[in-house]
Amino acid sequence: MNESILLCHNLLEKMKNLIKKIVGKSTGRQFKFYLDMVYGILKSKSIVLNDIAHSLNEEALLKKVNERLYKNLMRTPDINERHNMIKVGLSYMRENEKVFLVDDTDVMKPYGKAFEAMAKVRDASYPGETNKYNRGYKVTTITGLSSKKKQPIPFYDHVHSPNELDYLSVNNITNIGVRRICEHLKLHEGMFVGDRGYDDAKFMKMIDDLKQYFLVRMRNNRLLIFKKGKVKAFDKAKTVKGKVVVPITIYAKERFIKATCCKCKLNNYKNDVWVVISYMDNNPEPLILITNKPLITKDDITQMVYRYSSRWRIEEYFRFKKSELGFENFRVKTLDSINNLTFTLDMAIMLLAVIIDDNSTYLYRNLKKYEKAIKDKVSIEFYRVLSSINTILGMNKNGVKNYKPIRKAKHRQLSLFKIIDFV
Repeated sequence: MNESILLCHNLLEKMKNLIKKIVGKSTGRQFKFYLDMVYGILKSKSIVLNDIAHSLNEEALLKKVNERLYKNLMRTPDINERHNMIKVGLSYMRENEKVFLVDDTDVMKPYGKAFEAMAKVRDASYPGETNKYNRGYKVTTITGLSSKKKQPIPFYDHVHSPNELDYLSVNNITNIGVRRICEHLKLHEGMFVGDRGYDDAKFMKMIDDLKQYFLVRMRNNRLLIFKKGKVKAFDKAKTVKGKVVVPITIYAKERFIKATCCKCKLNNYKNDVWVVISYMDNNPEPLILITNKPLITKDDITQMVYRYSSRWRIEEYFRFKKSELGFENFRVKTLDSINNLTFTLDMAIMLLAVIIDDNSTYLYRNLKKYEKAIKDKVSIEFYRVLSSINTILGMNKNGVKNYKPIRKAKHRQLSLFKIIDFV
C-alpha cells in the first residue's frame, strides 16, 4: 500500500476516535458534521466554509455542502460536548499538578457590518499602544499543557462582546471557564497561570474557593502586607536578592533568573500568599509572581518560575490560530455559529496536540518525512505537523465519505395483504 494512503488512513482513524470521545452520545449527524469540519480545516488551513466545503470533494453541489455546514453551526452550543472535550484534554495531562494558561485575545472585523453584537475592542496588533480600538470581539481562552511535549491543548475558547444581551463582564466569562474545568479536577490538582490582568482579589478568591492553585504576575504598585506594615511590591523587590538560580532557555539562549520568595498578605484577600521576586540576568525590572501554593523548598520556587515562563505558549497558540488557520477570517455572523466554529477549530488543534504527544506512534514518526523544517528541535510543533498533514490530505481525493458510519435501514418485507391494487 502507498505510504501516503496508509498515513491518511491512520490520521482519519485518529480523527474519528477523538471526535467520538467528544461527541459522546450525540447523534450520528453531529459526528459526521465534526468529521467534515475537522478534516476540512486541516486540509484547507482555513475556517471559511466555502474552503472547507471545497476540500471535502463531495459530489453534491458546493452550495448545498455550504448550506449543510452552516445549518449545523447555527445550533445552540452543546454544553455536554464542551465537558467531553475537557475530559479528553485532561487525559493528556498526566501530572499530579496540571498547569492551565489563562488569557484573552481579540479578533478584529473592521469592515464587518452584519456580524452580531460587534463592539469596539482594543486592537492588540499594535504592540505598546493601548489606545488603538477597532470593531471586533474579545476571546477568552484557557489552555492546558500536554504531558510529554508541553503543547497547548485547548480547553475553553469563548468569543464574546459587551453588546450581547445579559452580558456582565470579561471576568464573568473567565470565571465560567475556570469553574467548568474545575468540575473535572481533584482538590489542588490544577494551577491557573495568568498575566498581570489577573492580579485581582476576586479571581484569586474564586480559585481558592474551588480548592485549586493560582499563579499570577503581580502589578508592581500592589501593596504587600507584612507584620511591620504595608510595602509596595516594587519597593520590597529592591531589598531582596535572589537566593535561587534558575537556568532557563529563551529564544535558544541560556539565561539565568535569580529568585526568592516571602510569605505575606494582600488587600481584600484574607488568606496567606507566597510572593516570588525574580530578576533575569542584569535586568533591573523585577518579575513578581504571587501564588496561594505554599513554597517551602528551593525546588518549589524553581517550579513557579518555570510554570510562569510556560505562559508564552498561549501567546504562540493565538498566533498559530490566526496566522496558520485564519481564525480572524470567519464569515459566519451569529455569536452561536462563531463559537461553534471556534469549537471545531479547537478540535482540530487538539488533534495536532494528541499526535505530537504520541511521539512514538507510526503516524507521528512518518509525518516528519513530509514536514518543512528549518530547525531540528522546536518548542511548538503545531506548524510543522500541520504542514505535513496538509500535504498528506492534499493527496486524498475521496474526502471522508468512506469513514462515515452508514445508516442501516430495516428491511421491509412486501406483503400481499397490504397491497391495494395487485391486479
